[in-house]
Parts: sequence; structure tokens; C-alpha cells
Amino acid sequence: MRRINKTLEPIEKHEAHNLPTDLEQPWTDSPPSFAHLPENEREAKRSQWVICSNMTTDATLVAETIGSVKRQPKAFAVTDEQNQQQLRSLYSASHGTFLDQIDNKIMEIGLKQWQQAHTTLGTHNVAKMAWEWCQAQPSIQFVNLDDSRL
Repeated sequence: MRRINKTLEPIEKHEAHNLPTDLEQPWTDSPPSFAHLPENEREAKRSQWVICSNMTTDATLVAETIGSVKRQPKAFAVTDEQNQQQLRSLYSASHGTFLDQIDNKIMEIGLKQWQQAHTTLGTHNVAKMAWEWCQAQPSIQFVNLDDSRL
């Protein structure tokens, strides 16, 4: 999205932030076995885990992208409005499946949380918000859901 020419400002550099080690990040772990569940529930929970993990990454990416363009508009070759339009087209499954709701939530989180997504703790909080929403959904919604674009 950046044009390489001398009229654009350099992207702002942020100091490294240390994420406290006591924060849980289950979305970065491998899915548990769910062996104690019946097979159909096991598959639904496994699918939910993988899709929710992908959702955390996407929600964080959207929030960071929106925040970057808003904070440094002259550093990018797109306006805030153009950026948001591009993101909406990327996260607009419109297949009449539960993926549509996931896309809507990704955009909702990104649009509401962009201000905190420039720090490690902030991106953790964005990911956690996406994870908690996704994990609270009925696992049956995730059966046969094609998340290959997430």
C-alpha cells in the first residue's frame, strides 16, 4: 500500500514493548485433542479452535492497518476511507454462512480498537477480544466452514 517516493513520510517507528509473560494466549497454541467428546463435537471444536485462531490474527491486522493509516496518513498512498473500503472488501465473505458474521466481527473489532493496536499489549487485547467472541459462539457453526481465506 506504500508508494516509494520522496513525498511520503517514513512510517513511524515504535519502541519495542515487552508483553507480560503471565498473559494467556491460547490462540497461539495447538488445539487440544477434545478426545473426551463425541466425534462430531470433537471435529466442531477443533474447527472452531483453528478458525478462532485465524480470526485473532485477522482482527489484529485490521486494527493495526486502520491505526497506521489514521496515525500517519501522509506515510501511505491511500486515505483512511480507501483503506477501510479495501479492508471491508477483503473481509466480506457474503456466502450466507457463519463466515459472514466472523468477517463483520473482524471489521467491528478493528474499527473500534485501532487506537490500542500499536503496542504489543494492545494487539494482545485485540486478539483476546476476537478470541473470546469466537469461542463464545456455538461450535456447530464452525462445521464445514471454509476459512481458507482467513
